[in-house]
Amino acid sequence: MVGSGGSDATDAGSGGTTTDGPADGPAGETAVMDPGTEGDGRFPMMRPAIPPEAAGRLPGVSAGMMRGFQIPAAMGFSGRSGQVYTPAGYVAGKPVAFMVFHDGTSLAGSENIPVVIDNLIFEKKIPMMVAIFIPPVNRSPEYDTVNDKFSQYLTTQALPAVEALGIKLTTDPDASGASGHSSGGILAFTMAWFQPERYRRVLSFSGSYTTLQNPGGDLYNNLVRTTMPLKPIRVAMTAGTNDLLAPRWTMANETMGAALMAAGYHYRYILINGGTHDQASSRPWVAELMTWLWRGYPITGPTQ
Repeated sequence: MVGSGGSDATDAGSGGTTTDGPADGPAGETAVMDPGTEGDGRFPMMRPAIPPEAAGRLPGVSAGMMRGFQIPAAMGFSGRSGQVYTPAGYVAGKPVAFMVFHDGTSLAGSENIPVVIDNLIFEKKIPMMVAIFIPPVNRSPEYDTVNDKFSQYLTTQALPAVEALGIKLTTDPDASGASGHSSGGILAFTMAWFQPERYRRVLSFSGSYTTLQNPGGDLYNNLVRTTMPLKPIRVAMTAGTNDLLAPRWTMANETMGAALMAAGYHYRYILINGGTHDQASSRPWVAELMTWLWRGYPITGPTQ
């Protein structure tokens, strides 16, 4: 069954702007438009071959730069080292879209994120953006707990550390997002759910929407269905029919997808026939889901 999502134009319960008017700059400048429902829904599919955008940089695409930065300890969380990937065409000091990728270099390598971003920018499918890779220290308590504490830590400590490198991260929440695999996948959703005024685009691979912590991801089924007004977030997600502890992880993602559909959110859920919990299962979908996730945002990028 294929469902259709609702509109990103609904105000968030905890603040934020709408997406059917100017999201950055005065009236008359490029606006972020509601992308419509094309591609929304649940899609059972076989795993395809790796597409060109995820296999390697396309002809004419230059590599950018990966740099390290230090995130200080704060709010009860340990300090850690992160990395940020800046595409070759980024102009220092110019506001830039960004996504936070959890599990750090693991996701950067397994999903080939820098290469995918470079190619999609080159093909004018997404705006110029930087990718921020952050590792866990105490993974499940940090990632799987359904509250805003770790998200606030990243917002207040990691983002300023990136900007100290001369990278001006946009303040436009429609140009900000998060991604992760498994526990990182649920954290990506948690960041947008609790901070839609800062993050609105979610890319979740085999998310752990289950009872790994207290409060845990099983709460999202009811929260997503009953929280009104809708939050201005957009969710792309995958899971495999042979996912972790089958069918536990599969059913957790099925439940999450059904909740998003029932509430009326924009979401795209790929159920990979024969897919497993390893990141190789989701890698063929990264470019497609990134493209869908950023539909409607001006390729010229944010202005604030």
